[in-house]
Amino acid sequence: MFDIDIKTLFYTNIVVNILSVCIMRGVWMQTRDRFSGVRCWFFGLLFQLAAFILIAFRGRIPDLFSVVLVNALLFGGQLLILTGLKRFYGTGGVGAHNLVALVLYTAAAWWFTVIDPFLPERNINFALGSLFLGLQSIAYIAGRTAGRTTGKTAGNPAESPAGATAKLGLLLIAVYTLMAVNDVWRIAVNVPLSRDLPYFDSGAQNSVSLFVNQVVLVSEVFVLFFMVSGRMHAELVAELAERRLAEDAALRSAEKFRKVFESSPNTLILTRIEDGMILDVNPSFEKLSGYAREASIGKTTGQLHLWESDSDRSEVLEALRSGQQVFEKEFRFRTKDGTFLVGLFTTNLMEISGTPCLFSTIQDVTSRKADEERIRHLATHDFLTDLASGTLAAEKLDLALAIAARNAARIAVLFMDLDGFKQVNDTWGHEAGDTLLVEIARRLRRCVREADVPARVGGDEFVIILHEVGTAADACAVAEKILSAVREPFFFGDAQAAISASVGIACYPDHGSDRGALLRAADGGMYRAKQAGKNRWCMAGGNE
Repeated sequence: MFDIDIKTLFYTNIVVNILSVCIMRGVWMQTRDRFSGVRCWFFGLLFQLAAFILIAFRGRIPDLFSVVLVNALLFGGQLLILTGLKRFYGTGGVGAHNLVALVLYTAAAWWFTVIDPFLPERNINFALGSLFLGLQSIAYIAGRTAGRTTGKTAGNPAESPAGATAKLGLLLIAVYTLMAVNDVWRIAVNVPLSRDLPYFDSGAQNSVSLFVNQVVLVSEVFVLFFMVSGRMHAELVAELAERRLAEDAALRSAEKFRKVFESSPNTLILTRIEDGMILDVNPSFEKLSGYAREASIGKTTGQLHLWESDSDRSEVLEALRSGQQVFEKEFRFRTKDGTFLVGLFTTNLMEISGTPCLFSTIQDVTSRKADEERIRHLATHDFLTDLASGTLAAEKLDLALAIAARNAARIAVLFMDLDGFKQVNDTWGHEAGDTLLVEIARRLRRCVREADVPARVGGDEFVIILHEVGTAADACAVAEKILSAVREPFFFGDAQAAISASVGIACYPDHGSDRGALLRAADGGMYRAKQAGKNRWCMAGGNE
C-alpha cells in the first residue's frame, strides 16, 4: 500500500506547498491591517516551499544548500508558523530558546552532511526539531483555547473572536498531534538503520512519513485559513453589534436632544458655519421672533434681520474666529413686527453629521433689563415727582462743571424753596401737598431745556442746573419764568390754592468753581429772596 515512488510524493508535496503559499498570501493581503501573525504564516510556508525546491536540485547543487540550508529553512518555516500563532493570539514572539534550537538544529544538519554524512541521523534530527516545535504549538494553543470554546460574550449573543478561534484551535491541536506522532514514528524507524541511503531511495517508511507530512501541511493551512475566516466573521459580527448599539444610543441621544431642544424656554438656533444658514429653530424662537420655523430654515439671521445692527453679528463671528468664547453677551434683537428686545446671546461650535455648526441660544432679558432700569431710575430719582434726586443732581453738577471748565463755558445753579407750602398741607392735607409737588415738577420741566436738570433735594426744595447760559441775565430770565409758573393757581377738586417761590441764583465761574461753593451761593441767594419778601429771585452776592 505504501510502495509509492518517493519522487512522486515529493513533487506532489511541492505542488501542495505552492498552493498553500498562494492561499496564505491571499489571506495575508486581505487581513494585513486587521490581524498580526498571518504574514509569519505566509513566510513560514514560503520557507518550506523554498526548501523543497532546493531538495529537487539535490546532486546538482552543493549539499550545503540542498541539505543544510534546506533543514534550516524547514525548521525556520515551522518556527515562523508558531510565531505567527502567538501573534495571531496577541501574545509572545519567537523566543530566545527557539533561536538557540535553530542554531543547534542547523549545526547538527551540517555535521551529518559535511563531517559525518548519514541520512538516518539527518532524518532523526529533522524529526526531533519538528517534534520540538510541534509540542510547543500544542501546548500554546491548548493554553489559549482552554475555557473559550463557548465563544459567547456577556450581553452579546454573537460569538466572540476568541470563541471563534477556540474550536478551530482544538482541531489544530489534532493536526499537530498527528505531526508529533509522525515525528516519533520517523525517529523510531530511523534509529535502527545502519547504512546511508540516497534521499529518494530511502524506503517505504520515509514515503509514508512524507505522505503524512502532506496531510499535515494541507490540514494546517486549511485550519489556519478557517481560523482567520472565523475570527474575521466573529469580529465583523461583533463590530456590527457594537455599531447597532452605538446607532441605538445615538438615536436615543438624538431623541433626548430633540425633546430638550423643543421644550427649552430659551430661544435655540442651529446654523451652519459655512454660510450662516439656519438648519433648525425651536418653538421658543418662533414665539420670541415671530418667524415660523418653516420660514426660518434655509435663511440666515441676516436675511431675517434679527440683529439690531450687522456690526453685532460681525462682532460674534470675529470673536469665534479668534477662539474667544461667546457666553451670555448682551445684544438687541429685532423681531418680525419691528420691535426690539434685549437678549443674552451664547453660541458654541459643534459638528452635526460632519458639518461644522453653531448652536446658539438667546435668553430674553427684556423684562429684567426694564426692571433693572426702573430700579436704577428709582435709586437716582425722587419717587414722588420723578425729578432727579439730590445724589443724581450732585453727579450731574460735577459733570456740568467739568464740561464748562474744559469749554470755558458758563453754567448756573438755581436753588428754589416754595412759599406757603406748609399752609397747603395744613389746610387740605398731605395728599393735596403731594399733588402740588407733582404739578410743580411738571411746571419746572416746562420751564427748562431738555439738557437742564431739575431736581428735588428736600421736602419743598428744588435745585435746577442750567447748562451753557450765555450771561447771568439768561439765568435770571429762567428764574423769572419759573416764578411765573409757580404762581399759577393749583386746583384740588373744587378747592384752589396759590403759592409762590423764592429762588437763589449762582453762576460758574462767577460765584464758585466747585459744587459746594455754587450750592452754598445759590442757597444764600434764596434766603435773601425770602428775607426780601418772597415770590422773587436773588443773585448770589447781590440784589434781586
